[in-house]
Amino acid sequence: MRDPVSGKLQVQLWYDQDKSHLIVTVVSAHDLRFRDTATYGPPEAFVCLRLYPFR
Repeated sequence: MRDPVSGKLQVQLWYDQDKSHLIVTVVSAHDLRFRDTATYGPPEAFVCLRLYPFR
């Protein structure tokens, strides 16, 4: 089971209608939880973002 997500992300979204592309820019990240370096090695700087359709 995964640990709960913590911290804050500020993102900017822009949709290019001509190309049908959604552009997502991570503007800032604060108070993100570090993963266990003993198990996973040194931390990596990346963001995994999942977008779900509106229901």
